[in-house]
Amino acid sequence: MTNGMARLACLLTVVLCLSAGASFAAPLTWDSNGATAPLGLDGAGTWDTATPNWSDGANNLTWVNANADTAVFGNGGTAGTVALGTGITVGGLTFNAGTTGNYLIQSNTLTLSGTPTIAVHQDATINSLIAGTAFTKTGSGILNLNPQGSNSYSGTITVAEGTLLMNGTGGDGTIRGNVVVQNGATFQIGTANRMVNSGIVTVETGGTFNAGGLSEAFAYIAGNGAISNMGTFELDLGSAGPQTFSGTLGGGLLRVRGNNSGGTQILTGTSAVSSIEVRRGSAGTTTLELAGSGTTTVSGTTGLGYAGSGSAVLNIKNSHVLTTSNLYSGEQSGHGGTINQSGGTVNVTGTAAGVGNGQGTFRLGHWGSETSTYNMQGGVLNVTADATAGGTAAINLGGGTMRASGSWSSALAGTLTGTNGNVTFDTNGNTITWSGALGGAGGLRKISAGTLTLSGTNNYAGQTVAEYGTLSISNASALGSTAGNTVIVGSNGSSSTILSISGGLTFNEPLWLQGTAAGRAQLLNASGNNTWAGPIDVTSTNNLVQISVSSGSLILAGDITGTMSNGSILFLRGGGSGGSVTGSVDIGGGTLAKTDDNAWTVGAAGETYVWGGTNVARGTIKMGAANVVPASSVLNIGQNDGANATFDLNGYDQTVGGLTYILGSGGTKSITNSSATAATLTVNSAANYTFAGPITGNLALTKDGAGMLTLTGANTFTGLTTVAGGTLNLNGPGGGNNDGAIKGNITIDPGATLLMSVNNVIVNSSLLTVNGTWDMNGKSDAIGYLAGSGQVTNTGGITLDLGGGATRDFAGGIAGGGGVNVRGNNAGATTSTQIFSGTNTYTGTTTVGNGTLLVNGSIAGSAVVNGGTLGGDGTIGGTVSVAGGAHLSPGASIGDLDTGSLTLGIGSFFDVELTPAACDRVDVTGAVSLTDAILNLSIVGDFASYGGTEYVLIDNDGDADPVTGTFDSLPGGSVLNSLQGQFVLSYTGGDGNDVTLTAVPEPITMGLFALAGAGLGGYLRRRRR
Repeated sequence: MTNGMARLACLLTVVLCLSAGASFAAPLTWDSNGATAPLGLDGAGTWDTATPNWSDGANNLTWVNANADTAVFGNGGTAGTVALGTGITVGGLTFNAGTTGNYLIQSNTLTLSGTPTIAVHQDATINSLIAGTAFTKTGSGILNLNPQGSNSYSGTITVAEGTLLMNGTGGDGTIRGNVVVQNGATFQIGTANRMVNSGIVTVETGGTFNAGGLSEAFAYIAGNGAISNMGTFELDLGSAGPQTFSGTLGGGLLRVRGNNSGGTQILTGTSAVSSIEVRRGSAGTTTLELAGSGTTTVSGTTGLGYAGSGSAVLNIKNSHVLTTSNLYSGEQSGHGGTINQSGGTVNVTGTAAGVGNGQGTFRLGHWGSETSTYNMQGGVLNVTADATAGGTAAINLGGGTMRASGSWSSALAGTLTGTNGNVTFDTNGNTITWSGALGGAGGLRKISAGTLTLSGTNNYAGQTVAEYGTLSISNASALGSTAGNTVIVGSNGSSSTILSISGGLTFNEPLWLQGTAAGRAQLLNASGNNTWAGPIDVTSTNNLVQISVSSGSLILAGDITGTMSNGSILFLRGGGSGGSVTGSVDIGGGTLAKTDDNAWTVGAAGETYVWGGTNVARGTIKMGAANVVPASSVLNIGQNDGANATFDLNGYDQTVGGLTYILGSGGTKSITNSSATAATLTVNSAANYTFAGPITGNLALTKDGAGMLTLTGANTFTGLTTVAGGTLNLNGPGGGNNDGAIKGNITIDPGATLLMSVNNVIVNSSLLTVNGTWDMNGKSDAIGYLAGSGQVTNTGGITLDLGGGATRDFAGGIAGGGGVNVRGNNAGATTSTQIFSGTNTYTGTTTVGNGTLLVNGSIAGSAVVNGGTLGGDGTIGGTVSVAGGAHLSPGASIGDLDTGSLTLGIGSFFDVELTPAACDRVDVTGAVSLTDAILNLSIVGDFASYGGTEYVLIDNDGDADPVTGTFDSLPGGSVLNSLQGQFVLSYTGGDGNDVTLTAVPEPITMGLFALAGAGLGGYLRRRRR
């Protein structure tokens, strides 16, 4: 190599080295006058590529755009305005602290090369247009981007430290891409609407986006930081979505408008704004999703819809809470929206009138004809005021809860989809009125105090459940199709969960009234004459199920079934016209109870009835068929109050297992038969019961079973009382002849007992047929007749008032120390007959005052006949005394009557029937006294062939005691003439002391005949019967 060539190579190396050093990016410090070295001077000036205003620390250099150096401003001097004399390209900017005043970069275009950093340690402003790529802002100072036109850079601005302030005059040209705000940094809007609408603002944890109360449009917000002082934010969404912002958002209007062909903005944090709009874009679906555990509070309106050919959707999910004054969908004529709620809570709190058609704060189809839709699959929708559709709306309820914070109504047509179970209506102490039609495969559930009213023609197929408050229906189809049933669950203590019906309708819905340990269930007829024709299940544990009438009437035509246990009670109650049960009832061991003052008719022919006890506590139960009350049921009348209570047989027989009574403070507690058709109440009890109320009306009473039934009331029923088993105890009230506790006839069957505990409890016209035992228990009573073949314990005295011309035979036995008085106080007693054909051992006196007593059996005591007739062919163990006007008529037709001593008083009648073959006779053991008694003969037959036959009328005993006295006007030897023959009377006939008649064998002279005929004609008459 020659020396020249060596020198050339060295020169090239130096040049190449110098060239390579000039292309390296380096920090250059601004030196406004280009004369101070080695450090920059600060100050104002022009930044171009020709003036050496930049110091590298050793020399002042001109700016070389190709180097992409970092421009450093601030070296302890005075800041100023730096104007770009030409387009400048930088690799970064630094604004140092310590200068006097702040730098302003303006004019021309500042191009950012690579991934530059703008470090702002002291506030600075860039008015120049920015091109190239985006940057990272660092440093604690404020960088004010204030381009006087539209920037053209691309990429993401990262605010890592301090504050980036957005201003400018170029429309949306200040921020041309995304913005990321990192922890501790702030992005602030100083001039509205300076961002491109495709940008995403991400505010990371600890970062702040301060909107300054101004409006801005971009695509999305993201991150977990804080966005504050929002004016109007318009999110145009786009393909970069979905984006989630989980930080805090506060300020004015959040408008999600989807101008970039739709997308999804998700909010999971805490937001507090004045309004939210979800607008339809030109295409695609604009979606705002409120998710996570965040809260969104809107002081004004949350609305969907507006103009656009795309779709507008609001999603609420997870546990997010949206609280808004108004919630509208269809916010512009002809443009609807869709709300999907799968979780969380939506609180619609406003009470002011809505905008558009009608009033309210929750409105689907607010304006226009396009359909707006609310799809609820979960969560809570909490509405305060009216909820009505101004336009066309659809609500699909597949789960979740509709809650009322105030009373409201809706005419929306809805679909109960059942996707996530039945929707819940929480009335929350208010009233929800839903008049629109509800369809679908799902059902609904009503909870809490207050009223849910369904009045539409519904055909949803799912179950309807009410767990609290009142479910009110006024349409026969309000509860959906009959494929689903309705369940009323008690859960409110002593208050009932109520199904209220009205409208004069027939409901075919299956119904379950479920009383629980937590509360009662009730079916209430609120108004109108309604019929429940569907089956009713009243399964209950330890509580009440109530079927009530407030107004109108209710017919329960469906069968009532279910298991009622642990003291559960089915109540029939209310006012109005009452109700009727015409279907079958099978409630196991539960009690059927009637309360309140109205009347219920229970039962129908061909149906079956099974329950436990029956309690008519108040009002009236009427039977609608025979034996409606189960035969084993104990029937209680009354409760501890002053109200009336009545069990009315209504013309039907009924058997019960016992009778009880609660008097309370007053009122009448009774059993009756209001029908003209007679009915029988049978009490078949093995246990003992007492009934104190009156039993009245056209009914008969039968006591059966081994137990004792005690009646203490003032009964007036007129039918037969039958004691078929056990004991019927008559314990009051006693009274006179017609004031007893039993007003009709009584029959005592074999093995049964009628027990008297007070005097005079049986009406004196009663026919008492004793085939069992009548235990008078030391008491006395007057009856009409005694019949049967049983036993009477007579320790107090029996009075027989006979009547009606009847003849009754008692073939049993009367025992005890009481007497028997055949008083005959009733009409027709004179022609009435009581027969004693049994063995009677009572020792009291038998007195006859009217009518006839025939002793065809025996009595142990004496007999006194003061009126009427004593007769028969039996035995009277004691003395017999017959007073004037009274009759002694031995025999039954022709027969003998055995007595003790016999006294026939003055004017008494001795009635004897005489035939050729035999005659009536008194066989006397003791003395015979005749004191002008009247011999009353009834002669039958032809005595022509019986001359000399002696007929004994009074067979005195074999003792030597003579007959004292004679018959009236008939001394011994008197001849009695009749058409049948002549007879001679003797008081010493027979055994020497008997009263006899002897037939005369041949006629005596006409003179004697005439004399005798004249003397005896008045006593030849037919004997009394």
